[in-house]
Amino acid sequence: MPPRNIFTYGSLMFADVWQNIVKQPYESCTALLDGFRRTCIHDDNYPVLLPRAGQKKSCGSCVFFGNQPGHHQTRQIRR
Repeated sequence: MPPRNIFTYGSLMFADVWQNIVKQPYESCTALLDGFRRTCIHDDNYPVLLPRAGQKKSCGSCVFFGNQPGHHQTRQIRR
């Protein structure tokens, strides 16, 4: 499988969080997603992206380049 770029918009967009789940460093850059807004799921802290109808504002995010399959740790979220 070829390397993939990963678009992040929640806690994974922060390098210190990202480095806790990957096995090697990745190049990254900031990114903007036009026409979307970041908000939290009702009664929770997890972010989601929703369309921002009729507006041109952008949602700040981060892209990590060249992610290889198997180069990250799998973590299970428990509630």
